[in-house]
Amino acid sequence: MVIVLTLDLIGSSFVLWTYGFNVVQMILPQITIDLTLLPIINMFLYQFIPRWKPYIVATIFVALFGTFLVEPLFVWMGIYILHSWKYVYSLPIYIAFSIGLKWVLQKTKTCQNNARQ
Repeated sequence: MVIVLTLDLIGSSFVLWTYGFNVVQMILPQITIDLTLLPIINMFLYQFIPRWKPYIVATIFVALFGTFLVEPLFVWMGIYILHSWKYVYSLPIYIAFSIGLKWVLQKTKTCQNNARQ
């Protein structure tokens, strides 16, 4: 959640995108998406797809879905406003984020198992 929120704040700060309105009043608009939608999707991928090859395939599918269906839907609904950003820029970020997250978690798990032995 911290990584997603940080990347979103950086993009908003550089005015690559902005948000049209708050989904939930009195809460920053990006928090609703950054702290719920993206982390939960990544948790499900990590939890239910333990092997690397299917995980990467699922990650690519989810990234394509998010990039070319969810983001345009949010733009159409007026939630997300693109300025100097194109949808395709999000694709490698979604993929790298999800794969990097799994790699860090796997390394942490390995270190933890080694420490127990």
